[in-house]
Amino acid sequence: MNVISLQNIEKSYGTRLLFTDVSITFTDQKRLGLVGINGTGKSTFLKILTGQMESDKGTIERNGKATIHYLAQTPVFDEGNTLLEAILDGDHPRLQLVKRFDKASRDYHYIQEQGVSDGHIERRYMQCLEEMDAQDGWQVEQEARII
Repeated sequence: MNVISLQNIEKSYGTRLLFTDVSITFTDQKRLGLVGINGTGKSTFLKILTGQMESDKGTIERNGKATIHYLAQTPVFDEGNTLLEAILDGDHPRLQLVKRFDKASRDYHYIQEQGVSDGHIERRYMQCLEEMDAQDGWQVEQEARII
Protein backbone atom coordinates (compact mmCIF):
# COMPACT_ATOMS: atom_id res chain seq x y z
CA MET A 1 0.00 0.00 0.00
CA ASN A 2 1.28 3.48 -0.86
CA VAL A 3 1.51 5.62 2.25
CA ILE A 4 2.71 8.87 0.69
CA SER A 5 3.93 9.93 -2.75
CA LEU A 6 5.97 13.04 -3.49
CA GLN A 7 6.45 14.43 -6.99
CA ASN A 8 9.00 17.16 -7.79
CA ILE A 9 9.10 18.56 -4.25
CA GLU A 10 11.22 21.64 -3.69
CA LYS A 11 12.00 23.64 -0.55
CA SER A 12 14.20 26.63 0.10
CA TYR A 13 14.75 29.24 2.78
CA GLY A 14 15.32 32.61 1.17
CA THR A 15 17.99 32.08 -1.47
CA ARG A 16 19.18 28.81 0.09
CA LEU A 17 17.83 25.79 -1.81
CA LEU A 18 17.50 22.76 0.50
CA PHE A 19 16.28 20.25 -2.09
CA THR A 20 14.70 20.20 -5.52
CA ASP A 21 12.92 17.70 -7.80
CA VAL A 22 12.45 15.13 -5.01
CA SER A 23 10.16 12.35 -6.19
CA ILE A 24 9.63 9.27 -4.03
CA THR A 25 6.85 6.92 -2.99
CA PHE A 26 6.80 5.43 0.48
CA THR A 27 4.96 2.13 0.88
CA ASP A 28 4.15 0.11 3.95
CA GLN A 29 6.78 -2.37 2.73
CA LYS A 30 9.72 0.08 2.79
CA ARG A 31 11.98 1.08 5.66
CA LEU A 32 14.13 4.05 4.77
CA GLY A 33 16.73 6.12 6.55
CA LEU A 34 17.41 9.79 6.02
CA VAL A 35 21.08 10.68 6.48
CA GLY A 36 22.91 13.96 5.98
CA ILE A 37 25.02 16.58 7.68
CA ASN A 38 23.45 19.28 9.85
CA GLY A 39 21.55 21.98 8.02
CA THR A 40 20.83 20.03 4.84
CA GLY A 41 17.05 19.90 5.32
CA LYS A 42 16.41 16.47 6.90
CA SER A 43 14.02 17.82 9.55
CA THR A 44 12.36 20.12 7.02
CA PHE A 45 11.82 17.16 4.67
CA LEU A 46 10.24 15.11 7.47
CA LYS A 47 7.98 18.00 8.44
CA ILE A 48 6.82 18.20 4.82
CA LEU A 49 6.11 14.45 4.85
CA THR A 50 3.98 14.76 7.98
CA GLY A 51 2.14 17.86 6.76
CA GLN A 52 3.61 20.12 9.44
CA MET A 53 5.21 22.26 6.73
CA GLU A 54 4.42 23.01 3.09
CA SER A 55 6.80 22.50 0.19
CA ASP A 56 7.49 25.39 -2.15
CA LYS A 57 6.73 23.32 -5.26
CA GLY A 58 5.52 19.87 -6.17
CA THR A 59 2.65 17.62 -5.18
CA ILE A 60 2.12 15.31 -2.24
CA GLU A 61 -0.47 12.53 -2.12
CA ARG A 62 -1.17 11.00 1.29
CA ASN A 63 -3.11 7.78 1.82
CA GLY A 64 -6.01 8.69 4.09
CA LYS A 65 -5.81 5.28 5.78
CA ALA A 66 -2.15 5.68 6.74
CA THR A 67 -0.73 7.52 9.73
CA ILE A 68 2.71 9.10 9.79
CA HIS A 69 4.36 9.66 13.16
CA TYR A 70 7.19 12.10 13.66
CA LEU A 71 9.40 12.56 16.70
CA ALA A 72 10.81 16.07 16.68
CA GLN A 73 14.55 16.57 16.87
CA THR A 74 14.09 18.37 20.18
CA PRO A 75 10.80 17.04 21.57
CA VAL A 76 9.02 18.74 24.45
CA PHE A 77 8.27 16.48 27.41
CA ASP A 78 6.63 17.03 30.76
CA GLU A 79 9.63 17.36 33.09
CA GLY A 80 7.74 15.60 35.88
CA ASN A 81 7.28 12.43 33.82
CA THR A 82 9.56 9.43 33.77
CA LEU A 83 10.91 8.24 30.41
CA LEU A 84 8.32 5.44 30.35
CA GLU A 85 5.51 7.93 31.04
CA ALA A 86 6.80 10.15 28.21
CA ILE A 87 6.75 7.19 25.80
CA LEU A 88 3.27 6.13 26.88
CA ASP A 89 2.03 9.73 26.48
CA GLY A 90 2.40 9.48 22.70
CA ASP A 91 -0.38 9.61 20.13
CA HIS A 92 0.11 6.23 18.48
CA PRO A 93 -3.25 4.46 17.97
CA ARG A 94 -2.30 1.56 20.28
CA LEU A 95 -1.31 4.01 23.02
CA GLN A 96 -4.65 5.77 22.58
CA LEU A 97 -6.38 2.40 22.87
CA VAL A 98 -4.61 1.67 26.18
CA LYS A 99 -5.64 5.09 27.49
CA ARG A 100 -9.27 4.47 26.47
CA PHE A 101 -9.15 1.06 28.13
CA ASP A 102 -7.68 2.52 31.35
CA LYS A 103 -10.50 5.08 31.53
CA ALA A 104 -13.18 2.52 30.70
CA SER A 105 -11.72 0.15 33.30
CA ARG A 106 -11.71 2.83 36.01
CA ASP A 107 -15.31 3.77 35.18
CA TYR A 108 -16.43 0.12 35.12
CA HIS A 109 -14.76 -0.75 38.42
CA TYR A 110 -16.21 2.39 40.02
CA ILE A 111 -19.80 1.42 39.17
CA GLN A 112 -19.08 -2.13 40.35
CA GLU A 113 -17.86 -0.80 43.71
CA GLN A 114 -20.96 1.40 43.96
CA GLY A 115 -23.23 -1.54 43.19
CA VAL A 116 -24.92 0.23 40.29
CA SER A 117 -25.46 -0.73 36.68
CA ASP A 118 -24.72 1.50 33.69
CA GLY A 119 -25.19 -0.15 30.29
CA HIS A 120 -23.14 2.49 28.45
CA ILE A 121 -20.11 2.09 30.74
CA GLU A 122 -20.40 -1.70 30.66
CA ARG A 123 -20.58 -1.79 26.84
CA ARG A 124 -17.64 0.62 26.50
CA TYR A 125 -15.57 -1.51 28.88
CA MET A 126 -16.37 -4.72 26.96
CA GLN A 127 -15.63 -3.03 23.63
CA CYS A 128 -12.26 -1.82 24.93
CA LEU A 129 -11.48 -5.33 26.22
CA GLU A 130 -12.17 -6.76 22.76
CA GLU A 131 -10.01 -4.08 21.09
CA MET A 132 -7.16 -4.70 23.55
CA ASP A 133 -7.27 -8.41 22.65
CA ALA A 134 -7.52 -7.79 18.91
CA GLN A 135 -4.68 -5.22 18.81
CA ASP A 136 -2.49 -6.89 21.45
CA GLY A 137 -2.80 -3.80 23.60
CA TRP A 138 -1.69 -5.80 26.62
CA GLN A 139 1.89 -5.69 25.30
CA VAL A 140 2.14 -1.92 24.82
CA GLU A 141 3.72 -1.13 28.18
CA GLN A 142 6.17 -4.03 27.86
CA GLU A 143 7.16 -2.85 24.37
CA ALA A 144 7.64 0.68 25.73
CA ARG A 145 9.88 -0.66 28.49
CA ILE A 146 12.06 -2.36 25.87
CA ILE A 147 12.54 0.99 24.12
